[in-house]
Amino acid sequence: MAFRGTSDKLFQPNNENCLGLVQLLGKYDDVMAEHLSQISKKSNRKHYCSHEIQDQLINLMANNVRDTIIANLHDAKYYSIITDCTPDISKSEQMSFTVRFVEKVGNSIIIKEHFIGFKTATDSTGLGLSQLMLQTLKDNNIEFTDCRGQGYDNGANMKGKIKEFRQNY
Repeated sequence: MAFRGTSDKLFQPNNENCLGLVQLLGKYDDVMAEHLSQISKKSNRKHYCSHEIQDQLINLMANNVRDTIIANLHDAKYYSIITDCTPDISKSEQMSFTVRFVEKVGNSIIIKEHFIGFKTATDSTGLGLSQLMLQTLKDNNIEFTDCRGQGYDNGANMKGKIKEFRQNY
């Protein structure tokens, strides 16, 4: 779902979900309605609806979701990690990190799989990728010693044919 649209102005077509929700709130919330009225009259130049603020909101929400995932992973203790590399639009190699763990909910056991982020892989050797994975785990306060499984894409570096990614563990 698109958070930002092609327009970052209120009351314009294609301003998408974030500003559209702000406008919707203005229909039901008197404080928001007054704020939007001041913006429309240009009596309030600081409206906190710019794309920079929207990016900050996205980052805050992403951090909160990731922190919740990691807290659940810590509760489970043991996990598996799945990594995959692919170039982005700027041709930078991006490594994705996904964790799998078991969560007990009531009397049920549920396998959870969560994406925890992308990191730019500046060194695509097996050693470079393993160091990136270990650093990402450390940055997210995830103990590698609790890792019980590893999954990779079909890349030769990951499979150990080049520079032995697996032997670094």
